[in-house]
Amino acid sequence: MTSATHSNEATTGGSNVDPNEKPLTGTGASSTTNGAASTESTQEQQRQRFKSQRREFKAVYLTAAIVGSYMVLWFPLMLSRLLEAADYNPVVTGYIRRVGGALGTSNWAFSWVIYAAVSRRYRRAYRQMLIRIGCCCCKNVTMPADNSLIV
Repeated sequence: MTSATHSNEATTGGSNVDPNEKPLTGTGASSTTNGAASTESTQEQQRQRFKSQRREFKAVYLTAAIVGSYMVLWFPLMLSRLLEAADYNPVVTGYIRRVGGALGTSNWAFSWVIYAAVSRRYRRAYRQMLIRIGCCCCKNVTMPADNSLIV
């Protein structure tokens, strides 16, 4: 350990300076200017962390809604196929297959509704598109203020 300490002192010239050109704590550096700068950088880091967590939450929320709706709507069709493979009553599996096929197809047909229900960005884009093509019911709708606390 003494050799590491001596080599560190040799590279830094024996002073209390970090190799990254930052003064170590307690070396007599002005704490008022560094304190304000560190407080601002800490607050900025917290804001960035909050934004990042919010983006992650939105991504997880959207993914869960899409995957969840897919699983729920396609489950009857997959169940009917499993029951057919197990030689269950063909009349029952036929009904389940028809209902499951219709639900699964509706998942593809209405995926844009799922996106719009979950994402404000999609809702805004659809609203603007409807206004541009002349939808009479959307002309009187005012665009809400961007409230970043709402998903």
